[in-house]
Amino acid sequence: MGTYKLGPCLAYLGDPTQASGAGMQFLGHIRGETTVNPNINISTGRVDAKGMMPLADTLFNSGPQPVANVPLVDEQKEKLKELLPGSSIVSDGGDGALLLGSGVQRIAVSEIGTLCLIPVDEVDQGTNGIDAPNAWWFPRAICTDFGSITFALPEGDDNLSTFARDTVLTSLYHDVDQADSNIPKDARPGFRGAPSEAGITGWSLPDHSTNL
Repeated sequence: MGTYKLGPCLAYLGDPTQASGAGMQFLGHIRGETTVNPNINISTGRVDAKGMMPLADTLFNSGPQPVANVPLVDEQKEKLKELLPGSSIVSDGGDGALLLGSGVQRIAVSEIGTLCLIPVDEVDQGTNGIDAPNAWWFPRAICTDFGSITFALPEGDDNLSTFARDTVLTSLYHDVDQADSNIPKDARPGFRGAPSEAGITGWSLPDHSTNL
């Protein structure tokens, strides 16, 4: 499968089962192309007498491993915390410090959020875009590559492009959502479209007005 280019979109991570999208955290502004790669894995077999041509009766589909690449530019600590597993924010009356955590940590399923990438031109589809036909959803997703925070002199007509941090979010397989409601088997790796079309009810998105 190829890479699907979404164009301008908004990225959210969190718990979509809370009312009015209260559990979905806006990940920040994006500069550049957001992409989703389903990563379909096909195994084939060959025999010497047939040469290098794969045999049609040896095909095996080991399933998708979807990943999303989101070039984020916002650096607010609360937004960074949503992406960094095991991190925390502590404050002694000031702006607070983002702690990365230490040691080997097991990540609980309850700490793994849902990713939604919703095209900005579809936020009027249903309530807050919940029925967007081209939104991508990973029912469970984790940040596997945080990207680099850059300190550099801003230059050029589009200086924000210098500071885009390529963030990779990887889909994870799980059978229920944060409200312990079943996720249809074929939707668990991820899906494109409205949750209701994928057989999922009770999900919502927040008001996007402050993020556009």
